[in-house]
Amino acid sequence: MKKAISLLVINAVIILFMATTFITGCVKEGPMGPAGAAGTNGTNGTNGTNGKDVTSLCLKCHSTKNIADVKDQYSTQQHVKGTTYIAEGVRADCAACHSNQGYVEACATLTSGAVSTAATVNPQPLQCQGCHDQHLTFDTVPDYNYAIRAPENVKYRMDSTGLKTVSSYQGCASCHQPRVFSPYPDVKKLATTQKISSYRFGTHYGTQVSTLAGLGIEIPGATPYEKSHGNITKCTTCHMGTGPNNLSGGHTLKMTDADKKEVLVSTCAKCHTGATSYNINNRQTEIDALIKALGDKMNKTTQILETDANGNYTGYLYIKSGTTNPNAPAFQYLTNAQIASLINIQIAIRDKSRGVHNYKYIKALLKNSIDAI
Repeated sequence: MKKAISLLVINAVIILFMATTFITGCVKEGPMGPAGAAGTNGTNGTNGTNGKDVTSLCLKCHSTKNIADVKDQYSTQQHVKGTTYIAEGVRADCAACHSNQGYVEACATLTSGAVSTAATVNPQPLQCQGCHDQHLTFDTVPDYNYAIRAPENVKYRMDSTGLKTVSSYQGCASCHQPRVFSPYPDVKKLATTQKISSYRFGTHYGTQVSTLAGLGIEIPGATPYEKSHGNITKCTTCHMGTGPNNLSGGHTLKMTDADKKEVLVSTCAKCHTGATSYNINNRQTEIDALIKALGDKMNKTTQILETDANGNYTGYLYIKSGTTNPNAPAFQYLTNAQIASLINIQIAIRDKSRGVHNYKYIKALLKNSIDAI
């Protein structure tokens, strides 16, 4: 019986093998079908070419040598050497420009004109991560993305009743502009007087945006308010030029070296052919003379403006608060023409370019002020 079952199993396996072989041998491969549609290009390149290696793009800034140079350059400038952050960085109204933490916080609201921040407990001078945020893109058109933290446009705050939007000038406009002050001069009522109670009345110190963007107190007059550098919208165009060493240009932002030599004249010569100094066509000399002429006229009948030991006008008012002169009055009553002229002379003095930033506009501010008083 067992032998009969074994034979049946063996016969079944042989029959199954023969059937499988027969079926396989009968199946033949058919003709090849038509070609499919072409696929899209791969993500690594077009038509099989390699994609662009962006390592060189990153190394434009992030090479070991470049970072070392940037640190050396930045260590020489007042943004990090100055000490005002210690006293001013703890004040909510000052920290936005006088501390790294305050500036980072304020950048979120600069488009609305608000600059007040929370008081800073341990203020620090402006750091790399203050001006620069993380990269959101790596675009190189029209220029490299340097991860500038400040928004594209900021508010010009001098006239709190009519805030204007200005180009960020690569972030510098965030702080290098006048603060809000009161009373504000009405150029339509030049003879009307207003009371001034502080010798520090006026623009504060950073007035570079006022000149570059052409935003002074425009008293009506014979000299038109024109712009010389309307095509320059970045402070870095000139101030980050390539200097002969790490003492000018680049991240020093300085236009002169340690010996006060004008080492970046080549930047000016790109437009001003043949320029050998920043005093092109004696325009700085002319602006210096107009500042003196305006100051002298303002002080002709009553001393309004203080002067330093060399007789140069400082932009401060001649009143008792903050001075050591006991003969100074406690306050000044000034006409709107005098107030506007005071603001304009402060803009010209504290701009510190002596006309370079916007010669035609600064000249108009000063000449029309002289005529008005």
